Amino acid sequence: QLYAAGVPLSAISGHLRELRGKVEHIAARFLEFTTEHVFARYLGEHPPSDAEAAEAASLVRRLRPLAQQTVDAELARAMRLFATRHLRERLGAGPSQDPGDETRSVQLPVATMRAVETLVGSAQVAAFVAAAVEREVQARTLDHLASNYNNHNVIGETP
Repeated sequence: QLYAAGVPLSAISGHLRELRGKVEHIAARFLEFTTEHVFARYLGEHPPSDAEAAEAASLVRRLRPLAQQTVDAELARAMRLFATRHLRERLGAGPSQDPGDETRSVQLPVATMRAVETLVGSAQVAAFVAAAVEREVQARTLDHLASNYNNHNVIGETP
């Protein structure tokens, strides 16, 4: 349908490659999350019994649709958010009234993300990164203010 609507095949395939990478990242994160919080009891020092393996397999079958529903709901939410924002910008209504509610995605090295997750846990990564960036911005602001003051008030100089 995209091709019929005039979207070049190269653009479609590029978009699908990007989407696949993001979906694989989501799947890996979900697996890490469930391994840490759900399957840890099956990953002891000894291999799981047949009953435990069957229980784990059953749990995977039950969790997969929940993961899909979560992704679908979040995709719908994000599409509403961005569609509304896009239409406001195109129609001249300007940005949303509360810019503090907006977020942006940035690419961080996987090693950095793992280090932060190890430090604060998966649920706190976004808050930690935001706090670290805000602290850095404040430090640079303070450094800039202090350096400007020192440049204009040399000791022994009369005002």
